[in-house]
Amino acid sequence: MGVHGTETCPIQHIQQGMNIVSKHCPIGKGLWNNKPSEPIGEFWVQCGIVDELPTLAFQQHIKKHIDNTTDWVFRPENPGYRCLLGPYSTFRDANEIRNKIRQEAVTSDAFVRQITANRGKAASATASSSKTASTASVQRNKAARKLDPVLGLWTPKPKGNDARYTTHQRDWWRATYSDAKKACQQSGKRLVAESSLRRASERKGAQTQLPATIPYWLSNGNVYDIKLDMAFVAISDTLTLNVLCE
Repeated sequence: MGVHGTETCPIQHIQQGMNIVSKHCPIGKGLWNNKPSEPIGEFWVQCGIVDELPTLAFQQHIKKHIDNTTDWVFRPENPGYRCLLGPYSTFRDANEIRNKIRQEAVTSDAFVRQITANRGKAASATASSSKTASTASVQRNKAARKLDPVLGLWTPKPKGNDARYTTHQRDWWRATYSDAKKACQQSGKRLVAESSLRRASERKGAQTQLPATIPYWLSNGNVYDIKLDMAFVAISDTLTLNVLCE
């Protein structure tokens, strides 16, 4: 069912039995609204971001849902690894796999990503365009904050004189909505959706990893209070609240 993974992202090496691809492997964008730009193409199923290569128990949860282990790769991130299944040649195939692995608690946040059809045009771009893109990428990387993994999500770390507080041996950055949204985008991610945050808050160990004293910004500009298990409209977008990206 899957397109052989090495055609899109050549396997760099095998570590602990896992296929490791380049950190530059194209993974496209997340299909948050379940609607691909084209039904045919290349689709990944993101099965999570992990601090280290998965244990045998984690592997068993995945392997029972996929036909071929060559469809399973890990892309190095900073820190950790991005777990990916595919790429698949149709959205239907990718969506089917996503629905299967969402039945497992460890991959309940899985979602589909699409590689856009014009990604191959980069090879014919002029040297000037490539240089400009490279410079812009370096600038974005410099501006991006370091991220800490939290229950399958990410929290941007505070720096300088940022508003912050410490709980459970972790520094949490308090930011306005615009700053929070910008920080996630600079890291190639987006502010967390309510459904994703609710799932994370229900996972084992959430009480010691997700502080409940201060609400969290959501991608739609609303606020989610873990303690109340409720989302509501922010009284002001200048509030400084917790930040999670996905």
